[in-house]
Amino acid sequence: MNKWKETLSIILISASFISLILIIQPNQIKISEYNTRIPKSTTEHYLLNISSLVNKIVLNELFVQEDEIIIQKIKELTSNKSNSETNLTDLTIDYSAPIEVIRFQKVEKSTTAIKFKIRNTEKFDQNQKKLKAMLLFRDKLNAYWILGELKRNKSHFLKYLINNSFEYKLKNDQSKQFVSRFKNGKLVGFGSIQVKDNLLEFEEKFGNLQPHISLKPYGFHISTSINSSQLASLEVNKITELIQLKNINYVSLNYDGISFIDDPEIQAIPKFDILLCYKNQISGDSILCNFLKHYDLPFEIISKEEYKIGTQSIKIKQIDTSQFIISTMNEFKLRKTYFNPSISGDPKNIVKITNAGWKGLFLELIPGFKTSKNFLESTNRITTYSNQQGSQIIKLSFKKNEDALHSLLKFALNLQ
Repeated sequence: MNKWKETLSIILISASFISLILIIQPNQIKISEYNTRIPKSTTEHYLLNISSLVNKIVLNELFVQEDEIIIQKIKELTSNKSNSETNLTDLTIDYSAPIEVIRFQKVEKSTTAIKFKIRNTEKFDQNQKKLKAMLLFRDKLNAYWILGELKRNKSHFLKYLINNSFEYKLKNDQSKQFVSRFKNGKLVGFGSIQVKDNLLEFEEKFGNLQPHISLKPYGFHISTSINSSQLASLEVNKITELIQLKNINYVSLNYDGISFIDDPEIQAIPKFDILLCYKNQISGDSILCNFLKHYDLPFEIISKEEYKIGTQSIKIKQIDTSQFIISTMNEFKLRKTYFNPSISGDPKNIVKITNAGWKGLFLELIPGFKTSKNFLESTNRITTYSNQQGSQIIKLSFKKNEDALHSLLKFALNLQ
């Protein structure tokens, strides 16, 4: 994971210095048709306008935000990249062209490829050999990086991508990043992501959506269907086995942080309601009971619908043979929704902690927790709604004086 974050950072930073030369006379954003070839088994395709995004970042950081800490972090990453095995600048990447991220199925396995244009085939062929940990190859001026695959699979993947692909055309607005979703080779969803001032906006156009029964939102809320093809590639561990993760097809969650409790057996418990919908017949109390037993948590069975961990009550509500709710807040209500996914509420609830006392000071010392908390505290609310064109909009608003792009950049750099 750290290697992956480092690589993305290098792509971003390398592109910024190339873009800096170009933005002295900023180009007008253009909308054009983009043609590409992708595998017939593609499930998701991302079109990333890196050049346009980096232009905006550089202008914003150098001439608007003038954040010396962020600029110093960028300098540090840039100075270290020459010693890195992932020195992607030697691949002659054409940053003026979009970068594509393609998720596709191959022999019942979900695979991710990054596709990009190159300027110089000779230099690419010479330098890609130095990147020992990466499966990199090209077809004419299109280069592919297959994540998590060994180099010995090079010819196998090259042949597959050439012989099992189709032409995909889409309208490309350089001010946005795009995602396309496919099922059985057919486009089933098309969306975009755009950062503007203090807003981060996701827009997606679906076909005829079926209604879902979900929890009525409370705290931080998310309801979404689960892509079984993506879950198939997950490594099976004890948690995924206990909750039968690969059989879940829909989840609805309300989360209101963690509460520390005065109990000698258990120090804290999350405050949540979760609705789990399975593809098969399932028993909620069996799932919960097996989970608690495996992790040796002290619990008492009050009834088939109520457990107690220390002084904390946990309720179980079996909706039907394949759906149930587990709750530590005990005030859940159901509703019907056509949004998928549906996200709403205050994101700060994700890192909300109550009754922590002196224990909260130790949490602040964990870099990942503090970085996430600082980022989420810059946000305001997240909402899901539909516009007049029938598209689903998910809008994350930041506080009045917070710049969304700057907050996202700080978050990404501080996770290094």
